Amino acid sequence: MRTPPLLPVLLLATTVGLTTGCTREPGNTTATSAAAAPSATVDVKANTEAVCNAVVAAYKAEEGQLLPLGSAMAKASLSHDQPQIAKVKADAEVVLSRLDKVIDAELAKAADPAAKAAIKHYSVIYADTWRADSYATIDPIDQMDKANAAVKPYCPALKM
Repeated sequence: MRTPPLLPVLLLATTVGLTTGCTREPGNTTATSAAAAPSATVDVKANTEAVCNAVVAAYKAEEGQLLPLGSAMAKASLSHDQPQIAKVKADAEVVLSRLDKVIDAELAKAADPAAKAAIKHYSVIYADTWRADSYATIDPIDQMDKANAAVKPYCPALKM
């Protein structure tokens, strides 16, 4: 028997609590004076923080659309209403597509490849929880835990 996707509701409940203030733990930052280098260098820490803030803002901007979808998904899943589940997933796909575009545009600005990869991985896992038909063959909690751990050094406000 296939299990209806209830995880997006749980995911949304934790994502709604996102806070701003994305910072990278101390590490690789590049700062050189203008006299030492003829071209401007990127402050990796500031860049990562800006990308993180923009990604968090994108998720926050879609909360108003996702919250009712999460409630509708829970109701449809509990009643095993497959047509309603399909409708909610289709509506969620519209929101997820908008999020993907914004996040990809922000990630194109990312100077730190590790931060970029971690944030992209997080967004893929987040979207996959909405797109899944069943959690019988995967462990989404384990995947989310790994995504959270990977993104935390770069964007701690993103957590599922």
